Amino acid sequence: MIGKNIIKLKRIHSTNSYAVNLLSGQKPLEGTLVYSDYQSAGHGVDNNHWESEDGKNVLISIILYPDFLLPERQFLLNKMVSLSILDYLKGKISCNRLSIKWPNDVYVDELKISGILINNTISGNTLEATVVGIGLNVNQELFISDAPNPVSLKMLTNVEHSIPDCIKELCFHLENRYIQLRKNVEIIDEDYLNSLFRYMNFHNYRYKGQDIVGKIIGTDKFGKLILEKETLEIITCDFKEIVFLF
Repeated sequence: MIGKNIIKLKRIHSTNSYAVNLLSGQKPLEGTLVYSDYQSAGHGVDNNHWESEDGKNVLISIILYPDFLLPERQFLLNKMVSLSILDYLKGKISCNRLSIKWPNDVYVDELKISGILINNTISGNTLEATVVGIGLNVNQELFISDAPNPVSLKMLTNVEHSIPDCIKELCFHLENRYIQLRKNVEIIDEDYLNSLFRYMNFHNYRYKGQDIVGKIIGTDKFGKLILEKETLEIITCDFKEIVFLF
C-alpha cells in the first residue's frame, strides 16, 4: 500500500504542504507518496528549516488514514515512523549506533541523519488523515546551514546510494510497522522505548530555562517526555520545554 501510488515532482516548496493541499480537495489512495528531488522550503518541527542538496536525499510525504487511532494517541504515529526509519538504517549501519531522539529525529551516535514532520487532521474524536513527512540524508556530504550535527549515509558508508531504492526499501519498513500499529501497539511502544536516545542514562538538559541533570525513563500516552532528575523528582516535558545539551 505505502508507495504504490507515487506523485513525483522535480522541485517543490514542501512535500508536506503539497500533500496537505491535496487532501483539502480530494481523498487520495492511502499510502500515496509525494516525492521531490528538491524542496525550496522544506521544514521540520517548529518551522525549522530542513537543508537538502538537490537530488541527494530522500524527501517524501505519505498520506495515511489512521482512523483506528484515537486523537490522543497520535504520537504513536511518530513512534511508528521513527522505528521504520531505524529498521531501514539497520541494514546499512551498526544497530548499536542508532537511536531515536525524542520527539522526531533519528540519530547515528550523536549525529542527526533523519527528521520527521507529521501533520494530522482531526475531526471530533476521529483521526481522519495524516501526512507523514520524512527527510533522510543519503548522499549529501557538505552541509552549509547552521544545523549543528548533520550526517548522511554516504558520509558513514563511503557508498553512493540510489534514492529510488532507498525510498522503496523505506516504504517496505513503513508498511510493516503500520500493519503492526494496527495489530500490536505494545510492540511499537516497547521497541520505541528501547530505541530512545539517552534512555536510562543521566545527561544534561535545559528544562524551562534551567539546567538540570536527568535521565529519560519513557514517554506518556500523549507523547510527552518523562525524565527523572538526580533528586528522584519526575518531570513530564512538552517539546518546547526541554533542550538536549551536548
